[in-house]
Amino acid sequence: MINWIFDLDDTLYSGPFESYEKLRPNMEAAFILQKLPGKIHIFSNALLIHCHNVLLRLGLYTLFHPRIYSRDIFKSIKPNLKSYLEVRKYLNSNQKDINIFFDDRLENLEMAKKIGWKTVHIHKIEVKPKPKFVDSWFPDINTALHSFSQRKIEVFNPTYNRRYI
Repeated sequence: MINWIFDLDDTLYSGPFESYEKLRPNMEAAFILQKLPGKIHIFSNALLIHCHNVLLRLGLYTLFHPRIYSRDIFKSIKPNLKSYLEVRKYLNSNQKDINIFFDDRLENLEMAKKIGWKTVHIHKIEVKPKPKFVDSWFPDINTALHSFSQRKIEVFNPTYNRRYI
């Protein structure tokens, strides 16, 4: 099983968050997310109501619901190890599963790597030198999704360059 785990703010949309009214549907992301093998999830430090509102505005709500893990569910937030272990429990993840985590914050990716997840840094600026705990970097979510939709996930071969593929 492949679990695609996405942070919300500054990852599924380019931030900073100003208002729900300024968010626009991302039909490109919706199209690719529907075709990815496995399950897609949200893992956010935001409140559940914020996750729902953002996903509705982006046109992605039905793709993620009910697999939205927010700060209302857990007693701790990223980058606390407990929150990652709780999400892994909800995923029903085992050793053979591939968990791919997308986030804009390096400290969140570092903790994900410690529990064996593949990590994808979504940020406009590429960090150099590349941290060892980052498998891939992309400037935005659509570029990342395009790249992953073209890969054979079973032989996950991470990249970290401007060629993206």
